[in-house]
Amino acid sequence: MVGTCEACKEHISVTVKRIKCNLCSCMYHSDCVGFTGDSTQARTQWKCPNCVAAARKGGDNSNTPVRVDKLNKIQRSVCDDSDDALSKRDVTKELTDNSKLLCRFENILDSKLKTIKFEIVEELKTTIFAEIKSEIASLSSEFSQLQASYSQLQIENDHLKNDLRVLQERIDASDDQVSDLRAQFGRQQQQARINNLEIVGLPQTSSESPVDLVLKIARHAGVELKQGDIEFAHRVQPQKTITGRPKPIVVKMKNRLCKDNLLSGLKRKKGVCTKDIGIEGTEKKIFVNEHLTPENKQLLKATKTLAQQKAYKYVWVRNCNIFLRKNEESPALNIRLEKDLSKIK
Repeated sequence: MVGTCEACKEHISVTVKRIKCNLCSCMYHSDCVGFTGDSTQARTQWKCPNCVAAARKGGDNSNTPVRVDKLNKIQRSVCDDSDDALSKRDVTKELTDNSKLLCRFENILDSKLKTIKFEIVEELKTTIFAEIKSEIASLSSEFSQLQASYSQLQIENDHLKNDLRVLQERIDASDDQVSDLRAQFGRQQQQARINNLEIVGLPQTSSESPVDLVLKIARHAGVELKQGDIEFAHRVQPQKTITGRPKPIVVKMKNRLCKDNLLSGLKRKKGVCTKDIGIEGTEKKIFVNEHLTPENKQLLKATKTLAQQKAYKYVWVRNCNIFLRKNEESPALNIRLEKDLSKIK
């Protein structure tokens, strides 16, 4: 602001045209006093209406009520019209300026935003790509470590497989050795019983003599057998006790010939029963067999079961060896071990 207009009493803006009286130095709006001159001389020699009136009449009558009133009305009318025109121009100019300013702001803002957006995108790309590359490098390193670990595990696994194979071979060899040893031991045990007989189903009494019972069985079989031909005869405890079944009697002959003769005689007689040797009571069948080891007894039982399933007609024991034959024309099979049962087709 540069002052107050003496005509309209309003403040004079720096953007509004104004004029100064060269006599009284009062400031006026150019529109309020109708000043249109633009030259420097006109402006420096301009006198306000009050000073002009005072100079023309030789005195100042500006304070006359009628004159003052008219002057005030004129000044108010001029000021109102000037204010309206000025306000419209100012508003239009201000709106135009604001619109241009807004456009400039928008352009500048768009430019800045594009720049910022580009920088952000580039920064994100750089950052993300760097992180991805770092992650890929890390994963590649881990994958390489896993490959190395896997290769090491494969090598260790191959070694373990080889060790296991060697160990299995040793176990198989040991099993074969154990089987051979058991077979040798079983054959030795069976060889020690080569002259023995086992009598099953013979009733047991408190006053019996096993040797006398064996001699009675020999007489029934038609075999001449002396007491001296029997080394011993006694009852033994079976592996599995069955209630009501008497203990078997084990007899050891002097030689194999005595044993074979007794078995042959009983075969001709088709067996023996309690009545044949003078035992009273209910007649019961007596079984006289070669004295087999417990393992060979189990093997004989399994052989009989399988032979029945495969329709083999004959199963027998000779000299403590197990044989079987499918029919009269087929060859005899010797079953020494459990694996020999695979021969039965």
